[in-house]
Amino acid sequence: GWPVRRDGAEPGDHVWVTGALGAAAAAVRAWEGGEEPSPALRSAFVKPVARVNEARCLVEHEIVDAMIDVSDGLVGDAGHIAAASGVKIVLDLGDIPVAEEARHALGSEAALQAALTGGEDYELCFITDPGIVDPGYFLERYGVAVTRVGSVSDGDGVWLRAEDGSVTRATSGGFDHWEAPAASDEAGT
Repeated sequence: GWPVRRDGAEPGDHVWVTGALGAAAAAVRAWEGGEEPSPALRSAFVKPVARVNEARCLVEHEIVDAMIDVSDGLVGDAGHIAAASGVKIVLDLGDIPVAEEARHALGSEAALQAALTGGEDYELCFITDPGIVDPGYFLERYGVAVTRVGSVSDGDGVWLRAEDGSVTRATSGGFDHWEAPAASDEAGT
């Protein structure tokens, strides 16, 4: 492989992912539920395409401050970068590229959860300085979309920004704030 640095993310950097997420996890959910996943989901799990050329391009152009394969789920892998770099990563839920076939199989909420925590997608999560990634170039050269999904700031851990602007800390298993709102730290006991 290539030397993947996890410790180079700095406050102000942008967080990007290649492709779309959640299809492999959606296939697993189908099998767990005793169903046969669609051919698209099945192939996402059985034959994921490693983004080797894309990774090499990012490294060679020296635009990457940190990078990781998304194998544990975006939240988990972003967490590895946040921990190694000593920073906080905020992911914008409205910007996560959820695989269309996962959305179709699971519904929007569950597909987003799969995209954030499912793993086995083998897309890249990479961190760059702001303003230097050209998604059009990537799409043209590699046929793969790159999407900005968040930003790096001072602090620690991985946080999730909802479309209404509220930010909650991601739990290791993804996020559960839909079921129960997290108690705020300021709340008097």
